Amino acid sequence: MNASLSHGEYVFDADTVAALGDGNTEAGAAELDRMREAIRRHKRSAPASEIPPPSKGALAYLKGAK
Repeated sequence: MNASLSHGEYVFDADTVAALGDGNTEAGAAELDRMREAIRRHKRSAPASEIPPPSKGALAYLKGAK
């Protein structure tokens, strides 16, 4: 099966997602959802008139998600 992705979209394989959830893909997906929300919160934390804050790097967002 092939997936159609837009430029800039990324897919994690099930093994990696399960590893994030200590063997449970649902728990791993929940961690990735929390990471995505942490990134959005951080990047939207500046007023619209200012440049968004610099990225912290993916691992920092994931650590903050737990």
